[in-house]
Amino acid sequence: MSEASAHPTGADGLGGGENGDGFLAPLRLVWQQHPATVTAGVLAVAVQSILIAGLLIHRQRGMRAEQQLRVSEERYREVVESQTEMVCRYREDTTLTFVNEAYCRFFGKDRSELLGTRFLSLIPTEGHADVMATIDRMIAGKRSVSLEHEVLRPDGSVGWMQWDDYPIYGQHGELLELQGIGKDVTERHRAMEELRQSEKRFAGVFRGSPVAIAIVRQSDGRLVEVNPEWEKFFEIGREEAVGKTPVELGLVGSRDSDRKFREMLDAGEPLRSLEQQVTLRDGTTRWMGLSTELIQLDGEACFVVMSRNITEQRAADEARRGIARSSRLALLGELTASIAHEVNQPLGAILSNAEAAEMLLSRGEASLPEVRQILADIRRDDLRASEVITRVRALVGKRETRMEPLDVNDLLESSMRLVAHDVQRRGVVIGRDYTLNLPVISGDRVQLEQVLLNLLLNAMDAIKGVSLAHRRVMLRSARHGPGTVEISVTDNGHGIAPEKIDRLFDSFYTTKESGMGLGLSLVRSIAEAHAGRVTAENNASGGATFRLVLPTLADP
Repeated sequence: MSEASAHPTGADGLGGGENGDGFLAPLRLVWQQHPATVTAGVLAVAVQSILIAGLLIHRQRGMRAEQQLRVSEERYREVVESQTEMVCRYREDTTLTFVNEAYCRFFGKDRSELLGTRFLSLIPTEGHADVMATIDRMIAGKRSVSLEHEVLRPDGSVGWMQWDDYPIYGQHGELLELQGIGKDVTERHRAMEELRQSEKRFAGVFRGSPVAIAIVRQSDGRLVEVNPEWEKFFEIGREEAVGKTPVELGLVGSRDSDRKFREMLDAGEPLRSLEQQVTLRDGTTRWMGLSTELIQLDGEACFVVMSRNITEQRAADEARRGIARSSRLALLGELTASIAHEVNQPLGAILSNAEAAEMLLSRGEASLPEVRQILADIRRDDLRASEVITRVRALVGKRETRMEPLDVNDLLESSMRLVAHDVQRRGVVIGRDYTLNLPVISGDRVQLEQVLLNLLLNAMDAIKGVSLAHRRVMLRSARHGPGTVEISVTDNGHGIAPEKIDRLFDSFYTTKESGMGLGLSLVRSIAEAHAGRVTAENNASGGATFRLVLPTLADP
């Protein structure tokens, strides 16, 4: 120790050679005298320096973290504010702590008006309990929930919102607040409500309809539902019917009916007034008028099949067709003389022309032009006789209605030809007053000829007691109004008794001793079947006029 104190060197770190001793001498002296104290002081300074450096580093990190947090919050706010969906945060008691611009815009309030208030004030009172129960369930379960509820719009109307809410917890698991993301679903709710109302109305109509209705699945033809009227009509209970096809229930017995049913399913097109015969459990048959509509039911294509019992209607139609045929036969009896005359005329002409040709040939005097003319006359008369026979067969035969475009004046003339001989025999003068270029009508020629024949014969019967010199019947055609033409038959007889005029067109009502009372009834039926009408009236100058008004096919 004494040697070290006597010979200090620069190697101890505190001294330097000969030139530095003056400056370092006091430090060397302190070091030599108090080495422990110096060492402790140096260590203290080092520790403090380290602590200060640590604090500076911690502070810098804190500042960096705060900076990052601010940046993060600004980004979050930018994202939230740019959302079209509504975002809010709230406390457990529904007090709002944050709302975005979309939220403010929906409720028509500033952010300052909303923050610190309870969003329950924006919900109708009757919905408060459900909302609070949902919040309690969300907190208890510590999970997100979805809910929809009504809200009060700024204009006082009630809308609907859908919310996805979740709780936000702190680092130690404590509940900080709750956040919700919502959107306006008012239109969707309105559409759903309309659909519910529509389904409710459909169900009401379906159950209470007096028409038998069944819902049939298009994919397999099985019944999905039937209404009470269907059960009553087919005498099959709902429990038995649902899940089966009409074929399995024995309602469709023939192959043709089965084919039509399959075609309906495959086509997927609605049907209108399809007539179908069905067989009931007791073996009886009925006729149904079927109409269908294709709908979507729970995402599946189904036919709504409406069935109407037309059995009586079919029987009535068949009876009416029988009456019409009987009437035609009766009419034919009255026309026999005219028809015989119409047929005899061309036949006589054919015979005369044939004899003339034979005579010319036998004499060797026949020239080729004369023979050609005779053959042309024979051909013309043959066609005329054939036409008369064809019309008679059409009048008598059992045929379906055949609608075609008809010229009104041509129709009048063809009818006149059938009664030409009768007109001549009775000494009646038929006047004609036709309007030219009338629009054509759509009708069945034979049926309309039958109408005109009835009216003409009635007119000639009406003037039976009139002196021969004054028996006149006027036949007219004219435009009646937009889209209609009128045919009138006027006689100068004694007119119709006022008390009988309203019953003229009733079935089995007649003013003639030998009449059946079917002619004018059939006239009215045919007119109505052609979307027209027939009326009768007395003329101021005497006699009566019958008017037939028919719609035109096209009015140029």
